[in-house]
Amino acid sequence: MTFDDVSRIALVWRGVEEGMSYGTPALRVRGKLLARLRGDGDTLVVKGVGPASARG
Repeated sequence: MTFDDVSRIALVWRGVEEGMSYGTPALRVRGKLLARLRGDGDTLVVKGVGPASARG
């Protein structure tokens, strides 16, 4: 799976937008990082949230 594949899936969700983070492609929700591609081009960094953060 490529970052383009991940982007196509994520961009269906409301509020997800493409951008850059640390000079690499990234996905954000309401301005907060959701996922980004690391500089090696092979590693996807996905932001995790705990139960309290998930509630809003």
